[in-house]
Amino acid sequence: MAYSLLKAATLGGTAAAAGGGIAAGASMFPSSGQKAVKYEKTSSPIRDELEVPELPPAKPTCTIYEIETPTGQKGSRTFNRLLKKFKDQETFFGEFGSRVPSLGIEKTKEEINGACESESKNINGNIYVWWGIVNGGQTWIYASDLNGTTDWVNEDRITKDFQV
Repeated sequence: MAYSLLKAATLGGTAAAAGGGIAAGASMFPSSGQKAVKYEKTSSPIRDELEVPELPPAKPTCTIYEIETPTGQKGSRTFNRLLKKFKDQETFFGEFGSRVPSLGIEKTKEEINGACESESKNINGNIYVWWGIVNGGQTWIYASDLNGTTDWVNEDRITKDFQV
């Protein structure tokens, strides 16, 4: 008898599930007088885009070379020796401890940084300056006629007092 009850319960549950499925399926289709709901297909691919934070522009790095005092006049100056190589602006500015520019530290820094930032005022990131006299005082001198057309460090005729 227990077997008969178990069999009846199983068959009844199966029938209810099947009937429920039919009823649920039928409710998805419109009956007469009802309009079918239309679903439009859209194609909007979902993409995971990584947002990369925008970094501030990197400060340009220049190699600054101290040259011997050039000869000639503005526009036709030349020199024969590179005396010292400074790997970047900060290293060059460290030299101000022993050779303070008479025209002022801030003015000299502005001029050197401006030359580093402008491709027309340096050659391949190289800047050439010398320690000389302006208005009766010793200072670092940047001359545009020596910075803009010739990359002196690559000239064979120029003597270098340091390892390249």
